[in-house]
Amino acid sequence: MLTDRLIPLKRLTDTELLVLMLASDSEEAPWMVMSDFQWRVVALLMSILRLHAERRALPWYLSAEINVIMPIPLSGRAFPVVPDLFMAEAVDRERTSWRVDEEGPPLFALEVVSEESRQRDLEEKPALYDTMGVRELAIFDPHRRDDGPALFGYQRSEAGAFVPWTVDARGTLWSDTLELGLYRAVNDRLRARPGRGRPAITRGRGRARRQRSQTGQCGSRPR
Repeated sequence: MLTDRLIPLKRLTDTELLVLMLASDSEEAPWMVMSDFQWRVVALLMSILRLHAERRALPWYLSAEINVIMPIPLSGRAFPVVPDLFMAEAVDRERTSWRVDEEGPPLFALEVVSEESRQRDLEEKPALYDTMGVRELAIFDPHRRDDGPALFGYQRSEAGAFVPWTVDARGTLWSDTLELGLYRAVNDRLRARPGRGRPAITRGRGRARRQRSQTGQCGSRPR
């Protein structure tokens, strides 16, 4: 069972969370530098999600590699967590950071694992996202050397617990917040399925659809 290989989350005390925060996410930390592989995974998925939001007129704010700032328990000071990608329901405007105490937690976050960030992404960040109140955390780790899943995460249950989130028999991680299924594609990239039995969303299909629309070869754009 895939759930047997996921690291169970422990609800941290305020003191434990404070220690974890103070020891992590700084400009000198090796996981703060994104590799080409990580950036290309994020850039492709970002373009897919933006296309999906545009087609359905969704009130999404999508961003990558900016500080998501949450207050530190006990001290009350601000602490930045930096998702590789996240989505929140908010006005789509340019920001320099996202403040949880002002705009609420992101609905969805993605971490693309590297060798330098593996412990941070798999063991520490899930606890931070849980405390923050994120509904879904997807973790993509296609280069792991053990037999664990390449795509998995944690999802908020109806009871409010941050529980393991696993792929289905086709390898698809179905997201309630995105209303999409994420899956591992060729070249270790993440792509999305809008629904069972429907074609995947890709930048290429979006460009082709727009070109046909401009030349009068198709009808109105689907919403």
